[in-house]
Amino acid sequence: MDNSTKKTLAYNDEADRAYGAAGMTVAIVVCNAEDLLVGVNLDADEPSEMMELSDDYYYAGSNAKSVRASWQQTLSAYRAGLVMAAGNVIARSMAGNNKPVSAGMRLDLREAIEPDGLDTCQLEVDEIDELFDQIFSYLQRVFSNAGVIRITNDFAGLLRRERRLGRSDILYALRPLARL
Repeated sequence: MDNSTKKTLAYNDEADRAYGAAGMTVAIVVCNAEDLLVGVNLDADEPSEMMELSDDYYYAGSNAKSVRASWQQTLSAYRAGLVMAAGNVIARSMAGNNKPVSAGMRLDLREAIEPDGLDTCQLEVDEIDELFDQIFSYLQRVFSNAGVIRITNDFAGLLRRERRLGRSDILYALRPLARL
């Protein structure tokens, strides 16, 4: 990722950071990957550490697993990372700024996720494009729902007040998503 992409994806302030964390959390829940959630911490030292995830997200290799099973877990973790990254960018724009995601921001995100897809998952560029388009389009439709925006706004506010939320608090706060 070059410096201009890092600047584009960087947080502007604490509110922007809270919307990013809220977007990642809402996206994980909406995409049925909440089993990966351990917590979310707005005060994490690095933005990449805000989401506290289970060991299943981080570790795919095991002597007891077949190569195929390890690769599938690695691909699943890549998808979850892409869901969080897209949720972050989309929520910051659509919930935090009441604007659609710009084409430049979408392209910057697409470029940022490519190296992991190529190196970690051994995907081809067209496979990365297809996966990215599928997830990004789905989450844009999700965050176009006024109810999801309201829930995201509420969750970002809760996170700014509480600073850190554990899994049970997250699932309790986001339970209204199930009614949409």
